[in-house]
Amino acid sequence: MKLDPILMHIDDEALYNEFFAPLFRYLFFRTKDHNIANDLTQTSFLKFLSQEKKALEKEYAVKLLFTIARNTLIDYRRVETKRIHENVDDIENIRSEILNPEEDAILEEDKKFVREILHQLDDLEGEVFSMRLSGEIDYTTIAATLGISSVNARTIYSRALKKVGAELKKSNRF
Repeated sequence: MKLDPILMHIDDEALYNEFFAPLFRYLFFRTKDHNIANDLTQTSFLKFLSQEKKALEKEYAVKLLFTIARNTLIDYRRVETKRIHENVDDIENIRSEILNPEEDAILEEDKKFVREILHQLDDLEGEVFSMRLSGEIDYTTIAATLGISSVNARTIYSRALKKVGAELKKSNRF
């Protein structure tokens, strides 16, 4: 017996179990910090659970969850930017112990190079690219989260992927 997906009630625990990892990967890709990504993921789920939800179809619930996560990330960055600007004199870079300085230097250089390539993407390309690549989110959910069509999301991802690939080929580093 097949149930109409619109009439199915979304189970919060099942949604958490299924989408924690993709949501975490998306936020980790955007923040580059395990602890912050974990905090933002938990905050996003808490905000989602506090929403008054009637009968939601799963697809809409996932779109709502990723929209909440994206907005939570924007809020976090806004607060963090303000905090950093207020405390510029107090900021110090702390580096953990390096086991092999040469390998660490090469790895850091490669990471910096890839970050520079990703920063060349415009904001929308970066959002679509990170959601698709790190969160393994389907184009329909990306489209709904960003307010664009799924065809447009697919096109933007394809163009971003080509840009990144071309830059990597041009560099002859990878």
